[in-house]
Amino acid sequence: MRRKKTLVFIDHSYHKKTRSTVFFVDILKKDFNVTRIWDYSWRGGRGVDVSILNNFDYLIFFQVLPEYPDLLKINKPIIWVPMYDSETTNPFLINITLYYKLLATFPIKVISFSKKLHLRMIKLGFDGIYIQYYPDPNKFQKVTYERKKILFWDRGDISFDDVKTNICDQKIESTIIKIDRDPSRNNMMPSGKDIKKYNIQVMNGHCSKAMYRSLLSKTNIYIAPRRQEGIGMSFLEALASGHCVVAHNNATMNEYIVDRKNGLLTKYWKKTIDLRDYSNIGKNARNKAKRGYKKWNQQKSEIIGFIQKVHYARKEKIVKKQVYYRLYKFFNFIFKSILNK
Repeated sequence: MRRKKTLVFIDHSYHKKTRSTVFFVDILKKDFNVTRIWDYSWRGGRGVDVSILNNFDYLIFFQVLPEYPDLLKINKPIIWVPMYDSETTNPFLINITLYYKLLATFPIKVISFSKKLHLRMIKLGFDGIYIQYYPDPNKFQKVTYERKKILFWDRGDISFDDVKTNICDQKIESTIIKIDRDPSRNNMMPSGKDIKKYNIQVMNGHCSKAMYRSLLSKTNIYIAPRRQEGIGMSFLEALASGHCVVAHNNATMNEYIVDRKNGLLTKYWKKTIDLRDYSNIGKNARNKAKRGYKKWNQQKSEIIGFIQKVHYARKEKIVKKQVYYRLYKFFNFIFKSILNK
C-alpha cells in the first residue's frame, strides 16, 4: 500500500473557535496524513516553529504566513490560503504590494476563495487557483416563508442600528440577534424600544453548531454581519438553507449573490431595502447553492492536484529579495510612525 504524503496545516488560531476551516482539513485528510498547528502570533502569542516544517512533504498556511526571515529557513513548497478580509485591510497599498512581490519570489502557491483576491495575486506574480466553496444544502433544514423572520449575527462591524435603518417600517414577525463579536469589537445591545418593535430575542456569546442551525431554521432573512469576508461561512449556510440574505456589496458576498436574484446587496446601510420579494429570493438562493455545491465537489480534486503540482518560484537573486525586504521594512516603519502620531 502506497504511503500517504505528510502535510502540515498551519491555521489562524481564531478558527479554533469558529471551526471555519474544518471543511478544508477534511478534504486534505483523504489524500494526506495531516498534522494541524495553530498560530497565535496575531494576538501576540506563540507563532510557528519553522524548524519542524521541513519534516513534512507539503506545507499549507491558512491565512497566516511567517515573516521573511523564517520563510528563508523553509525548503519545501508552500501553499498559502490568504483571506480577502485580512489581505485588504492595510491602508498603505505600496507597502503591502512590496511585501507581496517579495513573497512571490518564494515557492509559494496561492489558493484563493475570493475571485477579486485571486486576480490580484496573479497580477503580482503568484501561481494560484480560484475556488468557490458551497456547503451541502441537504444538511440544512429548508426554511419557510409565512412571515418575515430575521437572523442577524452581530460581529461588531455592521450594527443593529444599520440593520433597522434598512428594515425601516417593514413588518417583521421576529428578530434573533446573535451577539458574538470579533476580537477588538465592543458590545452594543439593542435598545428596549427596538426589542419591543422588532420582537428581538438576544443571544450572547458563542453557541454550538446544532444551536446555530436551529436559529437558521427558525428564520428566513439573514443579515450578513461584515462588510467583507474571507470566505463567509455564515452567509453561505444561510443561502444553502433558503434565506433571503442581505449583504454588503463587497467580496466575497457579491461573488455569490446577484442582487435581487438570490440575495440583496447594499453599500448604503442608511437606505431602506425592499424585502417584499424575500421568499422568491430565498428559494433562488437555495437552488443556486445546490448548483454551487455540485461544482464545489468537482473542484476538490483540483485542489489536491494543485497542491501536488511542482512549482517553480521566480528566479530572483537573493540580493533582489533583500532589496524588496528592506524597502518593505522602511515603508512599514514610516507608515507605523504616521499611524502612531
